[in-house]
Amino acid sequence: MKADWISVKEIDYTSYSLVKKFNLKKKIKKATIKVSALGWYHLYVNNQYPKQDVFKPGYTELQLRVQYQIYDITKFLKKQNELKILVGEGWMAKEFVAPIKDYITYPASLIYELTIIYQDNSKEVITSSKDDQLFTNHVSYANIYNGETQNKLLKPLKLHTNLVKVKSKLVPQEGERIIDGERIKPLRMWTNDIGETLIDFGQNYTGIVEIKVKGIKGDVITIKPAEVLDKCGHFYDENYRAAKSTYSYTLTGKEETYRPLFSFMGGRYIKIFRCPKYLKKENFTAVLVHSELRKTNTFECGNKKINRLYKNVIYGQLSNYLDIPTDCPQRNERLGWTADTQVFAKTAAINFDVKRFLNKWLKDLRLTQKKDGTVYSVIPTHNWGMRIGIGWGDACAMVPYQLYQAYGDKKIIYDNIECIKKWINYLLNSAKEKYIPYFSHIWGDWIAMDRTDLLTGHGSSIGGTSEKLLNVAYLAIDLSILIYFLKEIDKPYQKYEELLKKVKQVYQKKFIKNGHMIGKKGLLFSLKVNESCYTQTGLVYSLHFNLCKKEDRKTLIKDLVNLVHDCGNRLATGFLGTPYLLETLSENGYHNLAYAILFQEKFPSWLYSVNKGATTIWERYNGIKEDGTFSTPGMNSFNHYAYGAVYSWIFNNAVGIKIKKPGYEEIEISPIPDKRLGYVKSMTKTKFGDIKVYWDDKVYKISVPKGIKARIILDNHYNNVISNKEITVKR
Repeated sequence: MKADWISVKEIDYTSYSLVKKFNLKKKIKKATIKVSALGWYHLYVNNQYPKQDVFKPGYTELQLRVQYQIYDITKFLKKQNELKILVGEGWMAKEFVAPIKDYITYPASLIYELTIIYQDNSKEVITSSKDDQLFTNHVSYANIYNGETQNKLLKPLKLHTNLVKVKSKLVPQEGERIIDGERIKPLRMWTNDIGETLIDFGQNYTGIVEIKVKGIKGDVITIKPAEVLDKCGHFYDENYRAAKSTYSYTLTGKEETYRPLFSFMGGRYIKIFRCPKYLKKENFTAVLVHSELRKTNTFECGNKKINRLYKNVIYGQLSNYLDIPTDCPQRNERLGWTADTQVFAKTAAINFDVKRFLNKWLKDLRLTQKKDGTVYSVIPTHNWGMRIGIGWGDACAMVPYQLYQAYGDKKIIYDNIECIKKWINYLLNSAKEKYIPYFSHIWGDWIAMDRTDLLTGHGSSIGGTSEKLLNVAYLAIDLSILIYFLKEIDKPYQKYEELLKKVKQVYQKKFIKNGHMIGKKGLLFSLKVNESCYTQTGLVYSLHFNLCKKEDRKTLIKDLVNLVHDCGNRLATGFLGTPYLLETLSENGYHNLAYAILFQEKFPSWLYSVNKGATTIWERYNGIKEDGTFSTPGMNSFNHYAYGAVYSWIFNNAVGIKIKKPGYEEIEISPIPDKRLGYVKSMTKTKFGDIKVYWDDKVYKISVPKGIKARIILDNHYNNVISNKEITVKR
């Protein structure tokens, strides 16, 4: 764009408006406008909104690149026109997650280029410049964490236009649009025993609350969200930490719809301060906001609690797939943590078409990778996520691997393979002991239940699995992915294969002795920080990723089974171990034990949270303790999608679909029924068409479209290959 970045000289304004009046000189053929902002913007042409998406231009590594959007505004123009663009801080918020010395920010800034093509093919271009007029608007305060204050009774004041030097590259939009999704009406509105007026929408979500009301001119409606109520039914938002998340609207006296323009919230409930009597629950609507993602899988079964768990996975993904894969939507964080992203990527690609969404995020990961191979823990980094950790940086390999499996597009390999090589070199160069990467900061098996203080929720959240084990394991996993990718694109891989052998030898020598993992048994709440290799996670990584010797597998799987039994058929794994626990059991023939963990209702388990009323996936298994009190508010999100990775096991085993050739070209369908599910019905969209699987206690019904080669393996000894066919097989 041959235009200037502009902002306001006055530093006290978190939002302002550009107002540009222009006349058409003659009849037009076409008019388009390119717009971007460091912050968020809303574009109006003659008081009309050209496209119904929000939070533009989206979140990228803003120091390096900023997306722009192009709008065809031909039909909105007339002889005399007014262009209006509202701008707010958005992701450039000055009040970020924490005070950071190197945090880079700009004032909320705007750039645009309006191109008018007349009927005679002459062209006129209008661009942002220091001559543009900027004004205050009805948004007197806006911040993504703290909320928004609006007053349409305020008269606009002229501000001083300032040019801003921006080094970031402008790029066309690469990610999905951010849209208003499902609209939810309240279940109830009531005043509790301490006088709090509350509304329950019945679903934890990410988005905004609309208030449509005709009230008394000058009245102020103020609301705050909460994810849960305390055991007495009182408003609870301590887990929002420093995020004030407060929304205030001064009424005009006319019927209007009030909604934030430059902020979003996460929660299920809202509290209304000084609620006027004319305000009813019908005045409120919760609007889910997320990236526009095409749903590619459906699932239902005959078990209500498992159905609720599935819904929790879906709502958790939509809540946190807001232009980047965020870790939570409510507290003063909402960051693109890499470990959360990589452990959930397989499930993400089953549920929705996330190819474009995650490719955009991966590009920011690659752009911020340092020359030495460093991959940071948060993407976009925003100069915040500068710490490095095993299981976190490995997203550079794990996410492309899962995307390639789901979509079979070799461009994913070509785009990411050099990044993976550099990360592997970084791991090797960091080692103080050969082939054992070293990190000064660790997260380990985050929030694993084998830690002594995880029962209370206080203290360190690092799991009990040896950090050295995880460091070597991920080096081996990354090498395995690199070798696989090199083979897929017919490139030399032998030197990495030799390196992988050496890394596995180190793993087997350091962490396995006489066929068993070394260290104390990691039972529930039994270990200190990084004390043992004999944990559920240590065993899972040894088995699932083939890091152990073949002759040790039989002993190790028995050890894992016994350890799960010793934990009362409950998981003790954290962020890194949980996605692979049930998979490892099923891969080794222990389907019944995997189901026992899935159906477990005692803490810690997935259904424990369902029984506590969860409508999304929790960050902690004991977000709400058994006595109804809460875990530490410092880190206790009730909408944190990582543990939703369990759905990939349900998809692979209860539904029975396993990808055998990337992009679903070849699959296996081998459902493992369990009577507690009653029945299973699932549909999966692929580029070839829909795969359908149904089973109950009497029959299997399976449909495979043309283009997919599917081997069907059923428990009544049916074993056949089909394509472009529907089959019905009695059980």
